[in-house]
Amino acid sequence: MNGAFVVLAGIKLPWPDYGSGMQTQSTLVNGSRNSQGVFIGQRIGRDQSKIEMQWFTLDAQLWASVLQVFETNFVNPVEYYDMVKGQVIIRNMYVNDRTARPGRINPQTGEWITAKDCKLNLIDTGG
Repeated sequence: MNGAFVVLAGIKLPWPDYGSGMQTQSTLVNGSRNSQGVFIGQRIGRDQSKIEMQWFTLDAQLWASVLQVFETNFVNPVEYYDMVKGQVIIRNMYVNDRTARPGRINPQTGEWITAKDCKLNLIDTGG
């Protein structure tokens, strides 16, 4: 991945802030409990990942280019280190909530020069 934390549709994302980069593995199950309260069911498909990332400050153009990836294709390939497999893998993911606020602003145009508190969640499609 050549120094990137995550590669999203070919865009190398910078390392997230310290304390960010949380990875969650979710296991889907098809089941419930029987009349004795014992779980009955089975796993559905494979485990799925969620990656939460945050940057205190990013160049506004970079932040916009990351967000624009999902305007073109809602689901994109993401290359990342999988904590369970212990290696870098590629999965198709979509973006969930993404937030930011203006940092430096061009007073003549209102254009953001930097974006602050940039956050996004990438979620495995399971496919």
